[in-house]
Amino acid sequence: VYVAEDTLTSFKEHQSSNLLLLFPNPANDKIQINSPAETIKWIKIYDLLGNIIKEFNYKNIIYIADLAQGIYVCSFSIRNNVFTQKLIITN
Repeated sequence: VYVAEDTLTSFKEHQSSNLLLLFPNPANDKIQINSPAETIKWIKIYDLLGNIIKEFNYKNIIYIADLAQGIYVCSFSIRNNVFTQKLIITN
């Protein structure tokens, strides 16, 4: 992940299935993240233009009902690495 002035300009998706599980996906009101809490430092949700939409310290439930329907990118800081996962929001 390359971040410049809080804007995601490009990303490479890393396999993170052994470190976290984001569900449900597609989602409509909330997502749950299962991971050992000590491994995630922060979570960011980007739109496809690279704008940060939401940013959190680790939480296992994130409410997303205020987000418009569409495709987003979730970025996770895990053990000094950044992983990304596509998130689909339906209304």
